[in-house]
Amino acid sequence: MDQRIKASEEAMKGALIRLLQKKEPARITVVELCREAGVNRSTFYDRYGYMDGLVLAVLRDCVAYICLPEDVAAFFALEETGVPRSTILRYLKRFTENDIINIFCTCQKSELYRQLIIQIHVDLTLNHVYDPHRFYPTYFQNAGVINTVLQWMQDGQPIPLEELAEIIHQFSRSMSLNYPRLGK
Repeated sequence: MDQRIKASEEAMKGALIRLLQKKEPARITVVELCREAGVNRSTFYDRYGYMDGLVLAVLRDCVAYICLPEDVAAFFALEETGVPRSTILRYLKRFTENDIINIFCTCQKSELYRQLIIQIHVDLTLNHVYDPHRFYPTYFQNAGVINTVLQWMQDGQPIPLEELAEIIHQFSRSMSLNYPRLGK
């Protein structure tokens, strides 16, 4: 990718993040975003087409940052003992402590953004599951946990990370016992 294009994309993403610290996502205009990023509106429209395209790119980056490859791999290794609680807890902390995710979960249109975050999360994490017997239970567990966490964040409720990590650990243990890895 051309360095100028990459620099413009990063400038626009950074500008959106800075503006999110000050105002609701729906109130940010393309004009003010471009001014903050130091790019022309034509550059913005060429790359993202509309504000939701940029929001989606920022959310993808946030969720990708949360979903570290080594943790995602551990989630789907499904050894007999299940995913280690420490891996789950580390992951949940990254998720709940992410400022951008928090902004999108507590803004006026949070329901829309929650659905986007869940879909991005599921898409990123379930790329590693090819067995349909594992995919669907994991999909529903994954989407359910993320939706619950996002709802707690939106409501400003304390999130019982230790208890949630234990539930996910037990689910992963059950999955490993009920759906052994192929080729074993």
